[in-house]
Amino acid sequence: RLAPNGVVFDPPNQIPIGMWNEETRSIDPAVSSVPGSGYASISYFGRNYLLMPDHNLVDPETEAVVGIFDPNSGSIQLAGQGGWNSSGGTTGGDIPLYDPAFDDGEPTHPSEFLERGHQTFKKGRYKAAAGLYTEALKGCAQQRSVDLEFESEILRARCRCWVQLESFAELLDDVERILASSSAADAAGAASEG
Repeated sequence: RLAPNGVVFDPPNQIPIGMWNEETRSIDPAVSSVPGSGYASISYFGRNYLLMPDHNLVDPETEAVVGIFDPNSGSIQLAGQGGWNSSGGTTGGDIPLYDPAFDDGEPTHPSEFLERGHQTFKKGRYKAAAGLYTEALKGCAQQRSVDLEFESEILRARCRCWVQLESFAELLDDVERILASSSAADAAGAASEG
């Protein structure tokens, strides 16, 4: 759910996920102040962190440094994600090893994988983005109802990855799936009108 001030909430429990960035069409970390404290707080995909003056992110429960905030880009890197570790070095890798939004033991909705895939694609990590879109499609297969339009959106996003990776066999498979679901949706619409 998107609040008028741009904060995105997880609908079932109203936990802030972040701030909607209309320009990049992605969710950015939400920065706010902590009453009675000299520190700022960052909310990102249901987790809260304290922002230290040196831009380190601290887990308020364990008081451990878990990441770093880049004020120039408004992004965060958590420990274990490609590009940063708790000792200040780089870790590399295509897919983050730890992301509290996805590694907290809670079921993940396909739309979360879709959004994470979009953000990964924007960083030029096409193979990792394709993997996240695949996870979104797996999640759709486990849903009680079928949303062909949503699945087609995921497939179109994954097609953009295949084009960048020059993986034309995978691209053809996904295009055929999009066309098949489009035909099925058209047939269902014609049947409901008649």
